[in-house]
Amino acid sequence: MSDYWRGHRIIHRDGEWEFADTGEPAYLDNGRPCGHCGLASTPDGHDGCLGTMPGVRNACCGHGRTDEAYIQYDNNVRLGGAAALSAIAKWKALQADAIKLSVYTYRLRIEWPFAGCDDETVDVEVISESEASAEACATEQLDDFIGNRVGSSVELLSTKPAEGEAKP
Repeated sequence: MSDYWRGHRIIHRDGEWEFADTGEPAYLDNGRPCGHCGLASTPDGHDGCLGTMPGVRNACCGHGRTDEAYIQYDNNVRLGGAAALSAIAKWKALQADAIKLSVYTYRLRIEWPFAGCDDETVDVEVISESEASAEACATEQLDDFIGNRVGSSVELLSTKPAEGEAKP
């Protein structure tokens, strides 16, 4: 039986997984660079080709395997496979174009028109190149969330840009 670990072929032999090319136990890993792109992990343990992605809890480039790529955002949204690779490619293009991104946090109030439903306050984080586009995105996200519920409305209560700029 065989599989892959960070782009390296591993085989199951005598009850243990080992690297096919060296015979070393796979659990040791020993900081091997990615078997696909050849880059080592960052000091923080991120894939070398990704670095630290703003607004992302964890991610994997897939190491040459589309089905293993994923991004899990801080808001628990998860992309997998080709969708994750597409988002990664767009993020890399933004980095290559040297667009400075910042994380903006918005506090919004949803007013529900239904009896017995209390208004809600929701914090939304948006990664954007400008505060104006981030504000529009935050409001749009909440508008999408409440959908076409008759009489519901979204009101921006506060804007708080995160400290510093997001870094790749």
